[in-house]
Amino acid sequence: MRLLPWCVSFTAISITMLCTACSIDADLISNKIISSNEKPDNAILVSKISAGADHTCLLKADGTVWCWGGNSSGQLGNGSNLDSTSPVKVDDPGVFYASISVSDNFSCGLTSQGAVRCWGSNASGQLGNGLTASSNTPVQVQGLESGVVSVATAGEKWGNYGYACALLTDATIKCWGYHPANIGNGTTSSLTPVSFAGLTNVLQISTGRGHSCALLESKTAVCWGGNSAGQLGDGSGSSSSTPVQVSGLAGVKKVLAASSSWMNDGFSCALLESGTVKCWGANPYGTLGNNDNSVTYSLVPLDVFGLTDIEDFALGYGNDANGNGAACALHNNGDLYCWGSNPTGMVGNGSTTPTFKPLQVTNLTGLQIAVAIGEGGDNGSGHVCALNNLGDYRCWGANYAGQLGDGSTSSRTTP
Repeated sequence: MRLLPWCVSFTAISITMLCTACSIDADLISNKIISSNEKPDNAILVSKISAGADHTCLLKADGTVWCWGGNSSGQLGNGSNLDSTSPVKVDDPGVFYASISVSDNFSCGLTSQGAVRCWGSNASGQLGNGLTASSNTPVQVQGLESGVVSVATAGEKWGNYGYACALLTDATIKCWGYHPANIGNGTTSSLTPVSFAGLTNVLQISTGRGHSCALLESKTAVCWGGNSAGQLGDGSGSSSSTPVQVSGLAGVKKVLAASSSWMNDGFSCALLESGTVKCWGANPYGTLGNNDNSVTYSLVPLDVFGLTDIEDFALGYGNDANGNGAACALHNNGDLYCWGSNPTGMVGNGSTTPTFKPLQVTNLTGLQIAVAIGEGGDNGSGHVCALNNLGDYRCWGANYAGQLGDGSTSSRTTP
């Protein structure tokens, strides 16, 4: 069953009697319970939990989406612009979602029919409906009513811009909004989706504020955008408006990009089919996880220290060039490991000291099946949420807008 993170798990009958402070749980109980040894086959592409700077969204097994935290732009999708410290249901009657992607100021979801719908800020056209008016309920992205495999978002709360990209069934991508290097058609912005010229045979897409990366059918990775810290991984340190191949990567299972505003600092990581992780780009506070604080950046991928048998991972980076980046990885036994910048306690070890190598997050229950990172820790932002096999989530880090979803605005350095 799905319970709020500060509640003890009881049977469904016990909720009303023993957990009156969690009355919303009666509406959040999942209609499918994953057994302790069952894991989703498509966990890499299906995002069940996602986070922005100050809000988080969770996809239930029944296809509904619930969000909590900051809501100044309507990014919770419940028809209001009021923050919420506990989950509220996205107001989209009759629509069932298959995956979600959340950014700083807006959210998008892929429906069970293969359509993309978005809500929240729209100042740069990131909702993809041809307008620039924000919406606190989901709107249909123009031209993407079907045929979409996944969606990825990137946004900057303080500057109020953002963009998104959709992977289509024909292994091409379409993007919309504002990208500082190339939205796909050689320009930087579009209010509706445009095809990304020259990018084909794509398996997975990841978007950062200043750069993006894609996994190709060849199991190699390409990136484009800002490269001041080597976040494109091609060894050049030069920015590129077109995709360049990440150096020395083969057998890639998933690639992620995380960057600050515009084309400033950032980093990227790849999960390999071997179960190891490699990262490249900025490393002032341990974002690369290579256990070497003398390396301030890397133009090419480096091994993350001590990680093996990894099944999935997540990245987050602050919205300025202060090097506040963090990452977390899920081991195939359900353990969670985090590393990097830690000013708001995102590493989850009870401190605010950065770590240059992965540390296991304790105080979690069950088998962790998904992890989400919001921001990287700058401007007081930065939080992490983990979802376990029973549908329970636990969050830690900054909580000024209620993004931890525990009914309070108290920050925590442990789950």
